[in-house]
Amino acid sequence: MEKLFSKGFLIRNPDVLKKILDEFSNKKDAAILFQEIASFYSEEEYDKQHFSYFVKSPSSQNSFESLETRSNLGFPIPKTNQEFWKNQIQILLELDRMIRRDFTHLKNSLDPVWKEAISSGVVSYNQTALEKVFQEFPKETKVSIGNIFKKVIDSNNLDSIQFVGRHISDFSIYFASDRDMILRVLGSPKILEKLLQAGLDPNRIYGYKKSVFVNDRWIDGIEEDTFLILCLEDSKETSISSLQLLLKYGAKTDLAVKRYSRGKDYLYSPHAVLENPDYDFSLKRKIFTEWTKKKVK
Repeated sequence: MEKLFSKGFLIRNPDVLKKILDEFSNKKDAAILFQEIASFYSEEEYDKQHFSYFVKSPSSQNSFESLETRSNLGFPIPKTNQEFWKNQIQILLELDRMIRRDFTHLKNSLDPVWKEAISSGVVSYNQTALEKVFQEFPKETKVSIGNIFKKVIDSNNLDSIQFVGRHISDFSIYFASDRDMILRVLGSPKILEKLLQAGLDPNRIYGYKKSVFVNDRWIDGIEEDTFLILCLEDSKETSISSLQLLLKYGAKTDLAVKRYSRGKDYLYSPHAVLENPDYDFSLKRKIFTEWTKKKVK
């Protein structure tokens, strides 16, 4: 039974779970059950990439892992990690409703499950649940706002991103240690615009540790980036729209950052990016140049 709990199979079958809960009239016994369910929503479980685990092979020997078996049992087959976790949080919502309706004496026993989903940030994949936890667990959501923010960016749900944005005073904190998240946002202009509207500073400089060769030895140096420079360096077509947004929301076209070359640091500006002969920045150069000329007039 414990194995079923830990892999999240049992919570997908509310009828079976309801029969089990009928036997757990004792709150202490119920607490053990819900603590096991809570582990399914932990950061550790998220890192195991459940989506890949459950749909890894149609020919799996385990009947619970078979796509055909899951389909026959009425389980939705997710196509993405985002869809997988949205479904899991929807199941948690349904479990919450069932307990409040049929097991009122156990309604607080589900709190550890919600708190785990908040702590790991996976609650962000379902907007209804996201709004619920901000209302009912203000202390926990405040503590875990970093994980919530990262997962809500991954969810690609614009309404959820806007909702979480209202609860963040300084977005820069969450980008300061995650260059890849900046690139992810730049790859989605709609997400970028929601964040800019919510107060993201387009001129914040972010420093990232990098091993650099200085004075004949390797040292830990700090190289800097801005949203605008990373956007100009990005080869994806979507970053063209992101460039237009950054300029629209006040990105400074002359804001330089520190980089290293041949053991020495130097200032690297947006203009320098566009002068790089290794890349074709023709369209970005045109947008950038026209914007600069317009601002000078």
